[in-house]
Amino acid sequence: PEVIFCNENPDGCEYDVRCDVWSLGITAIELAEGEPPLQDLSPDEIRYHIPRNEAPSLKNPSDWSESFSVFVTRCLEKWCNNRPFMENLLSDAFLRDKPGSPIEMQQKLTNLIQDCKGKSKDSSLRQTSGSSQRR
Repeated sequence: PEVIFCNENPDGCEYDVRCDVWSLGITAIELAEGEPPLQDLSPDEIRYHIPRNEAPSLKNPSDWSESFSVFVTRCLEKWCNNRPFMENLLSDAFLRDKPGSPIEMQQKLTNLIQDCKGKSKDSSLRQTSGSSQRR
């Protein structure tokens, strides 16, 4: 938000590396939900919306771990002076409490990818069979 504000009001406006923490929060939402917040708006509408409205959030925070939801909320603190620096976030439970060894994480990620591929395949089969039924 501060980058947009400073572009609109450059006199005496400053921002620091915490704008990257905001970007991290937006990226976390996009990775979790498959699309960034405000994706249905034009770039001009987004530039108008962000500084004037509440910070984006996860659509369904209860679908995610509490530590992830808190992490996203902390990253997307609207006011830069209240947003943590990245070094402060490194002690956040979401980043600190990693599940197991790298091999265990790799196996979990592989399973998730296979599950997603299976769901995508099922979805495309339903769409294909649905379209052939309408003909």
